[in-house]
Order: sequence, then C-alpha cells, then structure tokens
Amino acid sequence: MWKVKYYKGLGTSTADEGRRYFRDLDKHRVDMHWDNDADDDRLSLAFAKDRAADRKGWLLASKDAWTAYEASDPSTAGLLEEHDHTQDTGTRLGTKQVPAITSYSSFVDEELVHFSLADVRRSIPSAVDGMKPS
Repeated sequence: MWKVKYYKGLGTSTADEGRRYFRDLDKHRVDMHWDNDADDDRLSLAFAKDRAADRKGWLLASKDAWTAYEASDPSTAGLLEEHDHTQDTGTRLGTKQVPAITSYSSFVDEELVHFSLADVRRSIPSAVDGMKPS
C-alpha cells in the first residue's frame, strides 16, 4: 500500500527519516574537483544572471534523459547506463557508476541541466492548475 507524504523541505522529515537519509552518506557522495577554467564557465552559465540567453541555448541543446548515480567503486568506474525518463514507472531504471572524483563541468552538463529543465516545466503555467505556476 502506498503512503504519500508532502515534503516541503528537510524540516518536514522526522528524526528517523533524517538518520536514514544520512546513514550511507559515503555511498551517495560524489567528490568534485576543479578541472580548469571550463568549470568556471559552466558554473557561470548555470547561475549568472547576465547569461540567461546562453542558458536558454544550453537547455534547448540538452538531451532529455536522466541518469541515477551510485557510489563509486574503483573496479567499476566508467560503467554507464543512461535512460530516457519518459519510460520511468516510478522505479529506478538504472545506475551510473561515477568516478570518485568528477568535474564541475560534467556535473553542470550531465545533471544540473536536468534539474533546470524540470524547474522550467514546473514554472510554466498550465490550464490544469488555472494557469498558475506550480
């Protein structure tokens, strides 16, 4: 049986849920490193107010697929499985083993772009919700 709970933020979580979230932190952590000036450019693209036009192009050029990450295992680093989120049935379709260290550019172009696309979709008014952003 399903139980639905609305989470507005971490404050909604119980103490037991908080302990569960952070129990396997090392398993879910991806270490990041600064590669070069390209990382600076990608972060600027994603967040700088004066780069809105560039951001639009970045979003339009992205492929609309998601990747689930699992903690690195040096013996399996580099194994990839990417999945089209439209086939998602509410379960995790696959995982991507990531190296222990990844660049900010990779994060921005491979992950943050999907968050940004979802944010845009949530912000577009719909007739279903009375043309109000959700």
